Amino acid sequence: TLSGRRAETRNWIVENTLTYTKRFGDHNVTALLGQGAQRYRAYSITGTALNVPYSSEGDLYLRLGSAGNNNVTDDGDLSTIASYFGRINYSLKDRYLLTASLRADGSSKFFGNQRWGYFPSIAVGWVISDESFMENQDIFDNLKIRGSWGKVGNASVPSNLSILRVTQTPQLSGFFGNPSMPYTGASINTIVPPTTYWERGVGTDIGLEMAFFNSRLFVEAAFYNRKTEEAIFNLPVLASIGTERGSIVANQATFQNQGWEFTVN
Repeated sequence: TLSGRRAETRNWIVENTLTYTKRFGDHNVTALLGQGAQRYRAYSITGTALNVPYSSEGDLYLRLGSAGNNNVTDDGDLSTIASYFGRINYSLKDRYLLTASLRADGSSKFFGNQRWGYFPSIAVGWVISDESFMENQDIFDNLKIRGSWGKVGNASVPSNLSILRVTQTPQLSGFFGNPSMPYTGASINTIVPPTTYWERGVGTDIGLEMAFFNSRLFVEAAFYNRKTEEAIFNLPVLASIGTERGSIVANQATFQNQGWEFTVN
């Protein structure tokens, strides 16, 4: 058997941003607006032939195989993403800090009113060591408390999860009519969810940063709480229902993990 395969992948990303920065008195503001787009396309084609003669590399052509035994299959993927996002950073006396952002992502991998996902985030910080009541202490070179909350989306999932696919193979061919003519048959061997949603990661983080000994020692302690909502993964199903892979890919579950992190540097 001689097989040949050709594959190509094309991916482009375009992103445009506009930034505005203004400082007035003790206030400092930076605002950013942006737009992005991405297109991913992959295509592959595979051909096989039986009884190809071989005496040198010059014989390795699919058309030299036995007539009627050649087979050609191809596959591909196409997806696009459009994004709009904004972020604002604000600080007062470089001591009180605020960051807020919002992004909207639309992916062709989802359908209808589930195509767009909206993901906000906010973070605050307080540099306690810059306060006047900390002037006479000589323990901390830097003391900062911070907290954040935000959502992110995950579109790194297979395309067309909610589209019922039809498989065509030569083994499903039949002959009909007079004179008899071959027709390729089709088989439905997958099951799909009625719809799919964006998989979302939701995280909360609260931390304390400290520096000692002329900033030679840095210590950080943080508590985190992270949740994955509508996680997309394979779930086994009975093969007796006629599926090709014995599984269904869909939004299956929500899970959470939390804990403490400590850093000494």
